[in-house]
Amino acid sequence: MAMLTRPDDLGKLVAYVRSLGLEPREAERRWDHIGGVIVDASLQPRTKYKTVVLPRVRKVISQWPDAAVLSGFRRRLESEDLSGFLRWRSTSRKLAVVTGLTAALDGLGIETVAELAACYDGGEREQQTRRALRQVSGVGPKTVDYIAILTGSTGHVAVDMHIAGFVRAAGVHGGDYRAISALITRAASELGCSVGALDAAIWNYMSSKDHREATEA
Repeated sequence: MAMLTRPDDLGKLVAYVRSLGLEPREAERRWDHIGGVIVDASLQPRTKYKTVVLPRVRKVISQWPDAAVLSGFRRRLESEDLSGFLRWRSTSRKLAVVTGLTAALDGLGIETVAELAACYDGGEREQQTRRALRQVSGVGPKTVDYIAILTGSTGHVAVDMHIAGFVRAAGVHGGDYRAISALITRAASELGCSVGALDAAIWNYMSSKDHREATEA
């Protein structure tokens, strides 16, 4: 796809945000539990978050407190039936993503959420982390950015169907992942908020919109 280079794209997006009355709020989205981060990031693609993913993440956090660190989570994966614990289909590729991400983080020497968060430094360390995580089958740039958000970053945007759909609704078309991410970043600067706050505001609006439309259908 083409990059977003038209000079009016930024204006369209900012105007659309303002026309809807969206109010980006600065609130950290973070799990202080690396098992929770991994499960959240692995299960969330194309899955209802509040009703399907979130309850399972909370179960991991509450019932596996030792999995707050990677070594503890690895022991749980070795001794427990993850499919049964999560009540998730055993043949699902997402369970393989859980084990793949766990192995990748272990290879990077990551033990805690704080250590993982420090890897997203905008420099070579982040690029190394991205390369390692992208080696996991089923993990794309969105999941890598989403993991940053789950560690507390407010400087990343995870461009999923909600974010991309919002940009299209604003009248901006034809952008790839990097272009949409850059546009959201520029719009956040124009609106005087963090990238993470705008990402969350858009995602919440679009997910609520989907719920309303499903209810009214």
